[in-house]
Amino acid sequence: MTVVLNAHVTGIAEALSQIKGLQKKLDSGEISDKIAEHIKDLAIKFCPRSNINHKHLDESIYLKKIKNIYQLVADKPYATYVEYGTRFIPVGEVENPFYYISTGGKFSSRPFLRPAIYKGIKDAQRIVDEIVEKIKRGR
Repeated sequence: MTVVLNAHVTGIAEALSQIKGLQKKLDSGEISDKIAEHIKDLAIKFCPRSNINHKHLDESIYLKKIKNIYQLVADKPYATYVEYGTRFIPVGEVENPFYYISTGGKFSSRPFLRPAIYKGIKDAQRIVDEIVEKIKRGR
């Protein structure tokens, strides 16, 4: 006795089309651009506004793209002191920038760039998922 199973796989062409759509967005930089813009928006949101001297700090935040590398820039002379405080500027990485706050010196730190990058990286998967869903829906 011989058993013959025939299987018909459907959806392969659609799946390949979606993968190609995602690849086009990756190649064009659309996904990384969207993540970088999200991080910039977070930096503006996290920017301290309680002091009159900081009222233009949020307006100085922008993205600079060199090849495939993004730099998040706050282009005011006092931005470093807002980010790190006046006591010392740490060298190297800080594990969780939300909880790194310098309290010494004349001016305590009020980080806004590092928390934006930290949260933006955590949000990256959600952003990619949203783009994949749009591709699935044919947008």
